This record gives sequence, structure tokens and C-alpha cells, in this order.
Amino acid sequence: MNERVVKSIQKEVDESGPCVAWASTRGQKITKAYIIPLRIDQYKKRLVFKVSEESSQYFLREMISGKRELNLYFIDSGLICSCEIIEYKDDILIFRMPGKYKFLNRRKHPRIEISDLYINVYDDKKFLLSKVLHDFSLGGCSFILSKGELPWLKDKDKLSLGLRYRKKEFKLNAVIVRTIKLRPFMFKNCPYGGRRISLQFTQVGPKQKTILESLFEFFSKKDIQKSSS
Repeated sequence: MNERVVKSIQKEVDESGPCVAWASTRGQKITKAYIIPLRIDQYKKRLVFKVSEESSQYFLREMISGKRELNLYFIDSGLICSCEIIEYKDDILIFRMPGKYKFLNRRKHPRIEISDLYINVYDDKKFLLSKVLHDFSLGGCSFILSKGELPWLKDKDKLSLGLRYRKKEFKLNAVIVRTIKLRPFMFKNCPYGGRRISLQFTQVGPKQKTILESLFEFFSKKDIQKSSS
């Protein structure tokens, strides 16, 4: 098995990254379901997934009927592959390691700069601070910390987030993918220097994905209107 594929899937397992299973059913109809990678069994060359939502369980039963393989798309890594089904029982789905695969070589999500979407940052359930987002996309976001704020945060730290808009808070999980040191006065809200913390959303379910898409569409339109005024 290709080492890059194994490392990419293992990273998805470690971060409980979202994965989409899909197939063509009833002619041209494309059916998809969201599944979560649990582990890689390299000895038996198997992938084990959990199917957590009832709607996904329904669609999987429809897809698996009469099929030996399903297509998988690992959203965070951009890996697309075709895997043979070994077993689907209760909420556990087991595949053989992929035979055919490819990586999408692209930036998955365009980002927009933003000034009126706030984020609450939690370490587990402990509230740390609230910040205005620096930028936002369907795949992640970033915010600015001044020099003395949360100096212990580092790459690969996992955080809980609450996107706040119009008195509502939308809960998300994220991992820090990059921290960049900022020089003094690079940003108005950080005159003494600091850091930009870039996050990637993890464990994004269908409901959260719908909310993110709605927020991104709304703020994209605001950004276009601001640029044209």
C-alpha cells in the first residue's frame, strides 16, 4: 500500500476527519453518506469506519445492496479512493485497503477576510477567550492573538470552538495547523506583535456543514458588496 495513502488515512483517523462514501444507484442517481474513520488494521489490510447518523445508515444500506465496492472521499486530505466492502453490521463498516486512489491537488476551500464573525475558543470545556475571526472558509478559520495571549498554544493542538453570530453559537471542533509570528503593527488590533492561529475544522457532520455553507455564502456576499461600494 502506498505510504502517502496510509499516512493520509491515519491522519484522518487521528483527527476523526469526515469522510463521504458514495455510489451510483438506480441508474444515474448519486447516493452519499457521511462516515467517520475509526482505525486502520494494517495486518489484515482493512479500514474500519463508524456510521453515526441514521440518515447515513439508511443511504448506506441502499448503496451496498448489490455492490462490492464504494467510493470514498476523505475531505480534509483530498484523498479519493475505491474500496471493497468486507462487512457492514450495526453501525460499523469495514473495507479492504483501497486499490484505486488519487489526491485532489487543490486548495479545498477559498477564504474570505471577515470582521464581524466572532469565535469562542475552548480547551475541552474550559472557556479561553473570544476573538473576531481574521478569515474564514468552509474548511477552517484563523484569528489573531496578541503577544501575551495563550502563549502555550501550538501546532496540532485540538480546540473546541463556538462560532458566534446573531446571538447564536455554533459548536465545532478544530485542530491548529499553523501558527505565524506577526511583527508589530502588521495588524491594527495587534500593535505589539503576536501570532496568527490557523485552524482546520474536524469532525464536521452534515448539519455543521450546512451551517458553515450558509455562513460562508452570507459573508461572501457581504464581502463582495463591501468591495464594490
